[in-house]
Amino acid sequence: MSTLPQTNFRSHHGPYLNAYFGGGPQGQEIEGVPVGLLTAAMGDGVEPGPDETFGVEVLDPPEWIALRSFNGCYVCAEGGGGGLVIANREYDTPGPWETFTVFIVDDAAGIVALQTHNGQYLTAEPDGTVTATRPNTEAPGPWECWTSALRWWVVEIDGTVPPEGGNRVPAGPVRLAGRICTDDAGPFLALGASFFWTPRAWKDYRDRYDANMAWLQKSGFNFYRALVLTGGWPEPDGWAHAGAFLPWALDVLPEYLDDAFTRYNLRCSLTLFDGEHQTPTDSEQDSFVHAVCDRLLSRLHTLQDVQVANEYNPCGWDYPKGIERLRRHARTLRERLGPAIPLSISSRTTAMAGGTAQDHYDECHKLFDGLLPDIVTTTCNHDSRETTLIDGHWRHVRQGWERVVHDAQGRPLEPDASIDDEPMGPRSSVAEEDNPSLIVGKALVSYISGRHQYVYHPDAGIWSDLLNPPQRGMGEFRLIEDHPTSGLVAASFQQLMPLLPPEMTTWARTSHHIVGHPFAASFEQVGDVFTQIWPDQVTAHGVVRAFGVIDGASFLIALTGVKDRFDMQWIEALEFDVYRCGTGERVETVSSEGGGILTLRASLDTDYLVVGRWR
Repeated sequence: MSTLPQTNFRSHHGPYLNAYFGGGPQGQEIEGVPVGLLTAAMGDGVEPGPDETFGVEVLDPPEWIALRSFNGCYVCAEGGGGGLVIANREYDTPGPWETFTVFIVDDAAGIVALQTHNGQYLTAEPDGTVTATRPNTEAPGPWECWTSALRWWVVEIDGTVPPEGGNRVPAGPVRLAGRICTDDAGPFLALGASFFWTPRAWKDYRDRYDANMAWLQKSGFNFYRALVLTGGWPEPDGWAHAGAFLPWALDVLPEYLDDAFTRYNLRCSLTLFDGEHQTPTDSEQDSFVHAVCDRLLSRLHTLQDVQVANEYNPCGWDYPKGIERLRRHARTLRERLGPAIPLSISSRTTAMAGGTAQDHYDECHKLFDGLLPDIVTTTCNHDSRETTLIDGHWRHVRQGWERVVHDAQGRPLEPDASIDDEPMGPRSSVAEEDNPSLIVGKALVSYISGRHQYVYHPDAGIWSDLLNPPQRGMGEFRLIEDHPTSGLVAASFQQLMPLLPPEMTTWARTSHHIVGHPFAASFEQVGDVFTQIWPDQVTAHGVVRAFGVIDGASFLIALTGVKDRFDMQWIEALEFDVYRCGTGERVETVSSEGGGILTLRASLDTDYLVVGRWR
């Protein structure tokens, strides 16, 4: 039996399959409704959440599967089919009543049917009731059809096994060509995940190391982010040893770099320091930097990029001598590692916490004067996690647009190549994000804004369940794939990333107010604000932003934060596809000889990617 990423099932009528309160013990009821009862009645356009998310276990033969609800209960067709379907079996292994056969109805569209042990199809009635009472026929009807990511991993009707997902095969060292990330195999958009504690996992929890790396490879990621010293956070005494200098971290560094690259096609985004107190004297810090370089020189091909220190201000470096040390270490790294490897100093405080334009200017001068463009070549972004303003969590999503600080004359004050290094993610610190639509939408906005690199940031990759004591719900999940959100995020990335050309980071940027935007007709200017930009409060519906990029006749547009509906209008001959970011699902295909209008309806937790061209 093998476990696959979590998925969701969308009914023919539109709503997703839902387990009441995420499933629970047999006999438990809430407001007279059995916990775990399956329905499909949440409303068309509502993004799937935890209660609409199911883990998949492939059985033997491999066209048989079992489904687990968010709370870990198996989905059961009572009596093996013929009646109630409910997620309330707390078994170690599934029995016949918890076993379903998968039929691929339309592989291209991702439509499947699920058949119970007794041969009935899982059915979504028009009123949202889910039953298993329809007998097996030659072909399932519309009510027995579910759109699901499941098709990427299970056996098809004819018994052939589709190829497993995988990541890009790296070749040679990474280098930057302007804002384009490339290696010997060609340009690529870098997609990674936080695995801060890789050193500790390699040393003491090898099973977790292997599980995380295997999941990242299978899910299409091409790097992980590790911290050489802060990899010691998951300690028996928790934060008592957080950031301590751990001599063994240098010993294991070349081991996991080589292993992850060779076995999993994964490079490392490597951060050297966390708190300055880890190695408090000049001689200790300089010795440590040279020791790291000694171990990296023969394995530059295993690196995605190198960063001197994580969040320099909160971690104690923001005073004259600390800044001097960071800049000195950057020079040492460049001298020792050569001219090509992408190198950053740290994330800027004003990018995380805000400030005036002068605050941004002053910080950039303090960090980067004399180091651009050849020594420090990338900007490391930890965008603000402010969620209390009118656009809520969407504020974080759209912040990548303000990618690089420029002075009054338009000259960049920090490197033009830019990384989205630590965005909000499941159970992340300060503020968290569990919604796959916002997580994937944030990545798309970053790429559209010109950032070549994005990091998925769940707490299982920060400290796993070894954080002692847990903080604000953090440290709950053992592995990255254990987050219910992770499977949905991975599935969406696997659908959408192939649509994004690596060179898009250099395409011409556009937004709703810029002439030439393919859907500029959707937005009417009223004074200094616009209709259908709902935070402007002219209309209650619309989007938070409609950022995009254009190259010749081609365009990519991210419609972020759709509220109620968005009336997408155009006045020229266009052809385009519309994809839901929370699932990767294609929802519309349009080919127009002239102007037109398309209404997209969604909850606030939905955004879209539009991929198209002028005809």
